[in-house]
Amino acid sequence: MIEPVEDGWLLRRPGGHAEWIDTRDWAERAAESVAYEFHARSGRPACALVANDDGFVEFARFG
Repeated sequence: MIEPVEDGWLLRRPGGHAEWIDTRDWAERAAESVAYEFHARSGRPACALVANDDGFVEFARFG
């Protein structure tokens, strides 16, 4: 999941690890990559989400 923060975007990975990314485009690419890798390793469905004022919006799904 990615969510906007004051000076960029926060990428939250499964398991609680988070990292700051400066642009939304790069954050979306990173979130898609994390979701794909999680799906490939686990075989379980995974998706990438963006958090906004209305909740969460899915923008990539694997599995």
